Amino acid sequence: MSLFTIDYSGLDTLPASGEAVRRAARALKTSGDDFDTDVTTASTRWGRVQNHYEGPGAETLASALKPAVTDAGQLADNLKSLKSAAVALADEIDDLRQRESTFKSTTQPNAEADFKRTHPAQAAPGYDMQHTVAENNLQGKFDLITADWTAAQRTFNTAVEAIDRVSVNTPAHFDYGTNSTRIADAARLYRLATGDNATPDDVEAYYAHLATLNEDEIAAFGAMHPDARVTPPPLPTEPAVGNGYPSGKHGAAWWDGLTPAQQAALGLALPALVGNTNGVPYTDRSAANVRTLKLVRDDPAFTEEQRTAFDSIADALVPGDTTENPGQRYLTHLIPDDPASGRALASVAIGNLDTADNVTVSVSGMGSGTHNMDGEVDNAQGLYNGMKGDRAVVTWLGYDSPDKPAWDGSNFNAGAPGPSLASAILESGTSSTEVLRNDHANTGGMQLAHFLDGFHETRDHRGDVPTTNVIAHSYGTTTAAAGLTQTEHAVDRYVMYGSAGIDPKVADHASDFNVKRNDEGRPQVYATMAYDDPWAAPGQIASERLSPTAEEFGAYTFSSDGEGNVPGKAGTVHDQTTSPDDDDWGYLEERGQAYNSITRILDGKAESIEYIDESRYDRDPKAHLEALQAGIDAKNAVGDGIGWLGDRKDDVVDGVEATGEWLGDRGEDIVDGAEATGEWLGDRGEDVVDGARETGKWVGDRGEEVAEGVSDAWGWAKDKVT
Repeated sequence: MSLFTIDYSGLDTLPASGEAVRRAARALKTSGDDFDTDVTTASTRWGRVQNHYEGPGAETLASALKPAVTDAGQLADNLKSLKSAAVALADEIDDLRQRESTFKSTTQPNAEADFKRTHPAQAAPGYDMQHTVAENNLQGKFDLITADWTAAQRTFNTAVEAIDRVSVNTPAHFDYGTNSTRIADAARLYRLATGDNATPDDVEAYYAHLATLNEDEIAAFGAMHPDARVTPPPLPTEPAVGNGYPSGKHGAAWWDGLTPAQQAALGLALPALVGNTNGVPYTDRSAANVRTLKLVRDDPAFTEEQRTAFDSIADALVPGDTTENPGQRYLTHLIPDDPASGRALASVAIGNLDTADNVTVSVSGMGSGTHNMDGEVDNAQGLYNGMKGDRAVVTWLGYDSPDKPAWDGSNFNAGAPGPSLASAILESGTSSTEVLRNDHANTGGMQLAHFLDGFHETRDHRGDVPTTNVIAHSYGTTTAAAGLTQTEHAVDRYVMYGSAGIDPKVADHASDFNVKRNDEGRPQVYATMAYDDPWAAPGQIASERLSPTAEEFGAYTFSSDGEGNVPGKAGTVHDQTTSPDDDDWGYLEERGQAYNSITRILDGKAESIEYIDESRYDRDPKAHLEALQAGIDAKNAVGDGIGWLGDRKDDVVDGVEATGEWLGDRGEDIVDGAEATGEWLGDRGEDVVDGARETGKWVGDRGEEVAEGVSDAWGWAKDKVT
């Protein structure tokens, strides 16, 4: 019995040898040559007969044979090109079979022998983890063979697609032992479902057609169209959420309507479709997404940024060596190339989403992404470790989060020389301003709503909807807020920490979210913000978003600064976690007060926490934050003034016209007055000039005093920042 369990299914579609392909290619070329010869011979013979026959249709037949000769010659050339591509594919097949044989006969046995030699005791600490790591490394080596098989098929298909059709009147037909017309229909519907103008009806038609294909036709479609294997139809990009296809209930009905053979074939041939269809059980989705991940990791068609993300996702699926009680990890969705951002999007669950009684979906903020999926999943692991019962924690990186400004907040807060807060996050024309806008949150919120509703309907279809929590950090709270105003199904709890603020156009009170209420009749919405968090409050002020920890927002506010009855270290940074080598405490740092409160809430023990009316920041903002708020208020005051003038432009125009009439009536008086004024000014011209000179001298004398005053004011402001 093998020590390591290796998934060989990536080569299920690989022929036993390339010889059958070579024979078919030679036969095709021979048939093409014969056809060319026959058509040319028929044309030549008719030409001879035509010299002795002048009856009806003679010219018609001669005219018809001329393009036929041309088409036959082109067909022969095309089949020659096809033969070359097929022979190259056959050579690749033989090479891959040889590599597969070597892997099974030599590489795997050697790896198992080495592991047994270095890990003789199965009961030794860390044995299971080391076994998993070694098994995954070995799987990665086999996956390289699978990736080369995928590349070989793509190369062959590209060569075939480059061959010109001989005649638009002659339909193409390739016999894969299947109904090629149905496969062609699947390709046409796929293009419609993934096109720029795709509608829910287009997507539904594609799914419905796939359900009519047998397993051989599904396999042939996947082999002929590699893009369909790794690129599913995109999510709807416009409201209303819940009406797009497929929702969880649509997807569940579709999946249950398939035979087991069809389900297995789709998972192999079209893994990205299965892995991202709401309603499909998450264990099946994860297996399909892992297959997609294997296909794309070494595919040179993807960018370096995307491949970095793929590697991080793969790393996130394997717990670290020191992780205790890690829980099983699942790749619950994977979009290798998001059409809008070009980034890879994904989510990883710790715990089984098909069976868990308590599920938490974590939404990260600015600067997050699948490029750091392993780090984000480590944060989720901390939450999972602190919770009890049959639970699951999902790291949801299903949206394009805004980039983090280059400035990290430390310079300003420490009073050291460096860029000011305003220059760091308000400078226009740079990516640093993304976090102050709401467009990423609005788009991401819609995608989150799809995920949450899809999860609810997937579990509801199986008859057991679990407790569902949403927890969000930084800009993730802005995104989750947008999502929780669009969901069809309410979640049980929503927890925000270090919030970048809530868009007042989305929600101005906790009751605006689709979150269930407790026995007190209040929505189960919770929020905290550390007083020393250098990012959250400035982000709220500069973006003019609402603070969810303010009393008027209506959330249950819990302390991260040592207030109340929950023990733990006070928060000192904006991050979720920090290096164990420093003295800082992030929001999800174990033994931190925020972490202890959050895990209580997620475990259903929110009533054990002593809440505060509002955060310390909302009660007593720091001096630099007051200054920033004053600047925003001043900007708005100017804007309001301009708006006031705009509203009164008609009054102004009327006033100008009336003044013009009044002036017209008094034209002579004005002229007389101007002449008199001119004489008066003339008499006093020298006085005016002398006064101007004295004023200029006064200003010049005090120039240095003004500069010193500005410098003193800046020094005072820096001294006040704590």
